[in-house]
Amino acid sequence: MNPTLLSSGEKLIIPEARSRINLQDLDILSTYPTIAPEDAITLVKAARIYQDAIWIAESEPELAWIMFVSAVETAANRWSTMEATPIEKLRISKPDLEKVLFDQGGEEHVKNVAELIVPYMGATKKFIDFLLEFLPSPPVDRPIEVFQHSWEVREIKKSLNKIYDYRSAALHGGKKFPAPMCFPPKIHNNIPSEVPIGLSTMAYGGTWNIEDTPILLHTFEYIVRRALISWWTSLVAPE
Repeated sequence: MNPTLLSSGEKLIIPEARSRINLQDLDILSTYPTIAPEDAITLVKAARIYQDAIWIAESEPELAWIMFVSAVETAANRWSTMEATPIEKLRISKPDLEKVLFDQGGEEHVKNVAELIVPYMGATKKFIDFLLEFLPSPPVDRPIEVFQHSWEVREIKKSLNKIYDYRSAALHGGKKFPAPMCFPPKIHNNIPSEVPIGLSTMAYGGTWNIEDTPILLHTFEYIVRRALISWWTSLVAPE
């Protein structure tokens, strides 16, 4: 009811989060009543998870990572159901299984099983495909090149794969996200770095190489926020 932004220090992990926004300037809000009910429900679910992630990012960045990924997954699951039928997805992902099911019970059997199992298939692919489909342009204000994350699709995809691996290890194995990915960004000319700095980082008794820590939390938050808004925009029927 009375949220408080908890911070572990003067340096913010997501500097952009501390700002004033006038809701009257957000024209997209007026489009919400026009989108399909199922899309509207999913959008609110994703937005609430994103909101919770923002509130805890400064005090519990490892948990914020998980919740930002969950916000994307919530939208991606809905988006993926709109792109192809369950049978089509089963055929693409596991053609051998489709044949076995068809031989056992025909087309109706394939359809029934596909509807049950497809939502649990290809979670990583859905997460990455969604963010690549709605990938925003790079931030307008960027640090010097050595502090930037490449915006080439190949490099973004590589980082997203690693993020999802860390998220799965955190949920299913109790392993935290690498500490350097949870640190406040270095500030250069009043612009935050997009990636951890240096070839390796030592913290809390551990050491992480640069390839293990490809991106900072505030950079990922930027991608997630803009991608969710782009997806929302895509749901609005043209006038």
